Amino acid sequence: MVNSNNGLELPLVITADAHQLPLIQGYLQGLLLSLWALTELEESSWNQASQALALDGLPPLSRYLGPAEPGATSAFSFEEARSLVLIVAKLAQQHQEILRRAVTLLEQMQEQGKDPSKTALLGTYLEKFEVRYQDQCQRLGLPSPARPQAFKFLVDLLFCSNPYGPRWLWSALITKT
Repeated sequence: MVNSNNGLELPLVITADAHQLPLIQGYLQGLLLSLWALTELEESSWNQASQALALDGLPPLSRYLGPAEPGATSAFSFEEARSLVLIVAKLAQQHQEILRRAVTLLEQMQEQGKDPSKTALLGTYLEKFEVRYQDQCQRLGLPSPARPQAFKFLVDLLFCSNPYGPRWLWSALITKT
């Protein structure tokens, strides 16, 4: 899935072992959920980013955001994880302005001791995120409660939005899990 022609190869020397894959998958899906909640990410944007990165065979966005079908199991590989890292970073770069506004607003609200959910941008984001996060929490192996994770994902997405975002995210995933 990861094409070496896209100029964003991830170092193969940084690898994870098989027990880390579910944690990596859950975290990447959490980032996608966060991006969706903030930007209303659509399948067309997903497909355009996938094509721009030459990520052949990447499953549709709905696989990562939609509810799991009962009894359905899907294999998640290191190759798919690398592809997701690339596409998450690409999409974060495309939405860098709104990510920066959201994180700046979050920081301002925290400095003032105010509830971030009382702002229009963060309130809407949290509402969308929390509903879907709670639905997927157990399936993805994501920690609860949703609110601290929602804010952490926003900050991480901002880091992903820089030119070295894919390398930063891959390294963070390997070291965190």
